[in-house]
Amino acid sequence: MENQDFKFKLKGKALVCIDWANVYGWQEGLDWKIDAQKLIKYLLTYPEVFKINFYFGTDITKKSRDFINSLKQKENDRFFVRTKDVKYVPVDLDKSYLKLRMVEMRQTLKNRNVNNKITEELDKLFSQPLARRKCDFDIEIALDVFNNLDNFSSFILFSGDGDYAPLIEYCLRHQKQTIVVALPGNLGKEYRVISRGLYICNIKKLRNFISK
Repeated sequence: MENQDFKFKLKGKALVCIDWANVYGWQEGLDWKIDAQKLIKYLLTYPEVFKINFYFGTDITKKSRDFINSLKQKENDRFFVRTKDVKYVPVDLDKSYLKLRMVEMRQTLKNRNVNNKITEELDKLFSQPLARRKCDFDIEIALDVFNNLDNFSSFILFSGDGDYAPLIEYCLRHQKQTIVVALPGNLGKEYRVISRGLYICNIKKLRNFISK
């Protein structure tokens, strides 16, 4: 799928929105890593691209803050970082799939006569309060598209999240060239019902431009 000569054929001014959490997750299905700064640099080579919005949450770790700061230093009149603090939402183990998995894991260890210390550590782990990471940018991306609708002819979305399907359909109804860049195995089933006008671009086609 990698193509040294690949190039988007844009039909006028283009808005690019990158949901980095989604893009970052694709790396589990790739044998290479995606370099955020190379991705931005590549997109800026297109004169049609008038705005690139990069969406990613700022976590409490130094690594996360350093990453966001390194990107903010690259901001210019065409590239912008959209961020907000990551929230941690409590997970109720008694009402979750995790509770069932914990019971299954403990029974499996018991059946295999695994050292009691391991099962004790497992019990201790699940007795602690758990939380899941939450930092969605669906609303921010939708608002940026709405607010810029009269300013672009082409829209490129880097995300395979099916929740964006209504936004994609909205752009198509307004006669916008619409491109979704994704990893096929991570593409939401909601896109299957969009039969006309949408171009799906496999992220692998960009490997030579954006890989670490």
